[in-house]
Amino acid sequence: MFSRTGVWSVDKYCRRYIAISEFTQIELDVQAGVEETITWRPLKASVLNFDASVRKIGMGFGLIVRDCSGQVLVAAMKFTESELEPREAEALAYRRAVLTMNELCIFGAEYETDCMQLYNEWNRSDKGGRSLFHGLVEETRRLDPVAGSQKLNFDKRQGNKAAHCLANLAFSLLDRCWIDKVPDQLDQILLMM
Repeated sequence: MFSRTGVWSVDKYCRRYIAISEFTQIELDVQAGVEETITWRPLKASVLNFDASVRKIGMGFGLIVRDCSGQVLVAAMKFTESELEPREAEALAYRRAVLTMNELCIFGAEYETDCMQLYNEWNRSDKGGRSLFHGLVEETRRLDPVAGSQKLNFDKRQGNKAAHCLANLAFSLLDRCWIDKVPDQLDQILLMM
């Protein structure tokens, strides 16, 4: 149903799920019985915020992509039962955010994290370390379609609130992805930003 050439064929008013990435699926509501072609175009994003939340039962990841005017392009969350240290979970969330943006053909986004350890490691001139955390950072570096083009910025928790909310919602709503809209729980947070 989804092709890299950019055309989706769907029936109106049936709910279809299109798997986009390991993050989750895109929900399409369309009218039953009438086939419609939706032309897909690469999106341009200005800022992608991501976050991870770690609990005893697992980890939640959240990401939100806004364009230059602040409009939400993509919001996604994922729950996984594996346990990692918080800095490793943040590095894994960054890796998943980059993979998701590559799959959606959104290039040139600036990534923002509230994890100072991740920010410092990403911006170090001497790459090193043999831990899982360092391995995830280096693997994410290799996912860059244009070597050296990824920019990671540090933002305090207040500026990363929407992604943090999504990471925590992943524990109850599990895996979800929204295109051009956000979950009701995020509306109030986005209005305050």
